[in-house]
Amino acid sequence: MTKYALLFVSLLIANALCGQRYIDSLRNELAFAKEDSDKVNSLVRMADYFSQTNADSTACYSNKAIILAKRIRYPRGILMARISVFFSFLTRADYPKALKIAQDNLILAEALPYNRIFDMAYIHINLAAVKYAMGDTIQNRLELQETDRLYKVSGNNDGDLWSAIHNQAMNYQRKKNKDSALFLEHQAMELVKKAPFRKTYSSLASAYLAKMYLDYGMLNAARHYYQQGLEQAKFYGAAYLEARINMNLMQFCIKSNQKDSAIYFADNALAICKKYHFGDYASTVADSLYRIFEEKGKTDSALRYMKIMMAAKDSIFSQAKMQAFQRLISENDQRQREAEVERERLQSKIKLYTSLSGIAIFLVISAILYRNNRQRKKAYAIIRNQKQETEIQKAKVEEAYQELKSAQRQLIQSEKMASLGEMTAGIAHEIQNPLNFVNNFSELNGELIEEMERALKIGNQAEAVALAGNIRQNMEKINQHGKRAQGIVTGMLQHSRTTAGEKQQPTDINALAEEYLRLSLHAMKAKDSGFECKIGQDMDPSIGKINVIPQDLGRVFLNIFNNAFYAVGDKKKKLDNGFEPEVFLRTKKKNDQIEICIRDNGSGVSQKNIEKIFQPFFTTKPTGQGTGLGLSLAYDIITKEHNGKISVQSGEGEYAEFLIVLSTSGNPYI
Repeated sequence: MTKYALLFVSLLIANALCGQRYIDSLRNELAFAKEDSDKVNSLVRMADYFSQTNADSTACYSNKAIILAKRIRYPRGILMARISVFFSFLTRADYPKALKIAQDNLILAEALPYNRIFDMAYIHINLAAVKYAMGDTIQNRLELQETDRLYKVSGNNDGDLWSAIHNQAMNYQRKKNKDSALFLEHQAMELVKKAPFRKTYSSLASAYLAKMYLDYGMLNAARHYYQQGLEQAKFYGAAYLEARINMNLMQFCIKSNQKDSAIYFADNALAICKKYHFGDYASTVADSLYRIFEEKGKTDSALRYMKIMMAAKDSIFSQAKMQAFQRLISENDQRQREAEVERERLQSKIKLYTSLSGIAIFLVISAILYRNNRQRKKAYAIIRNQKQETEIQKAKVEEAYQELKSAQRQLIQSEKMASLGEMTAGIAHEIQNPLNFVNNFSELNGELIEEMERALKIGNQAEAVALAGNIRQNMEKINQHGKRAQGIVTGMLQHSRTTAGEKQQPTDINALAEEYLRLSLHAMKAKDSGFECKIGQDMDPSIGKINVIPQDLGRVFLNIFNNAFYAVGDKKKKLDNGFEPEVFLRTKKKNDQIEICIRDNGSGVSQKNIEKIFQPFFTTKPTGQGTGLGLSLAYDIITKEHNGKISVQSGEGEYAEFLIVLSTSGNPYI
């Protein structure tokens, strides 16, 4: 064994320990995942880790991820779990099953509510890999072309885009443009590091770059990146890629005329392929070893490796598998043809119905014009007679309109006064604590002054001095809590003053939301002394200050918090002790926008009412307990005054979640 091979042995031993640390980190991530969506993502990462080494573990973790993703309505989590299963079949050279899963995954990706085009592009990469493995280079090229097209349409710069960049680099290499090819291949390797679910493929990106350097005859650089790829494959437990890079190193050593090292790396690759049933690489490696030993004149060894090669090819390209593969392709082609026929039939129907509709409309218009022409003279006389009556009705309508506007102003004022009442109750509850301190310490000082007077009368000056010190401390506490109450009142007066003509000003959104959450909770407790509710918060400190009208935005928060506490309180009364009320506040910054999410686990809103929830005068509360204007005003404040967006999602009987999106740049929300 050469020194070069010995160096790699030591590196593999070191990286085995790193690989154990990586799987341990994945297990810890899964154990401590708090949100259900995070747990789905962790399960997918576990399934992806085992996709190259343990099909049973991949199936176990992916099934768990799919079940949980279905329960929380997370379709992209289902797709990511199924992609891990796809790779499990692909690495084991079970191409018919891999093709079937990839085809089903494409249908699932087409139905995604977001990231649809980008995920479709990634599935086409999977399809291209299967077609390439089965020797269908034409279909492989077509799938890659579709991948590039979809990536450009999606505009997504996610880490999985690395494969598309790699394809561009290969095109430049075929055109003999060395500098552009190497530049793009380096860029692809950097991009793969950003992919949260495909970090294991950093070793593949390194191998691609090493192969390109090898093709250009730059052996030192090729050796460096092959070594780097092998280390990464060991670290992430990517046995399939470890076998591939050992095969690449075998080819590297053959090209460098290092036959002994080539045999060493080939044996490593075959051992991995035998352990995990990687028939495709086993076939290639065995073929190379057959040629090496045949060249050396060692016919026994050459014959042994030729048998291994033939057995591997038989396992991959068996008659049953090829028939299943062709059947899947035929079924998919048939589905596409049927879909195309159905689209053409539908288009023909649309054209027919459009023509018939046009003729019908033309006939109807002709009849109307003919009838109108005959009645024009009669109508002219009737119009003259009705003109005076119309003027009278117009006056009545104007009067009714003014009355309606007056009633609307009164209702809006009533809603604002209701909000002011809620805020006042919260203020009263909040300043009660410092006022209690002031009262208690004042009474205590009165008692201490009486004791000090008695001590002075009897000439006990030491005790009088001690009592005076206690009085001074109490006075400091009275002053401290008095200033605290004054600060609360001053702050609330600032937020409750009139907003006519107010301009936007830099405001700490986190502080404003927390302040009104506290006020609303105190107001609810002031109404119902037995009310208890769990409060959850996840505030993004990077938001900072943005330009808003704080008084109006505060009213929006207060209305939503009041509704949330009302909903959980009402549900608590109905379910008695079997329910724990909870209201959750979350803020998050995304690029030049911020999201404010307010969620409660109350009674929720039915689907038939959720479309009307921002309409004026619509309320789900009992008669006399709501005007139906709170959320309507909130909608106007967010969309018209702040150019933002407000939406609601709800599960009836389970939860209600309001999402407010504001721009940090001052540009209108798009």
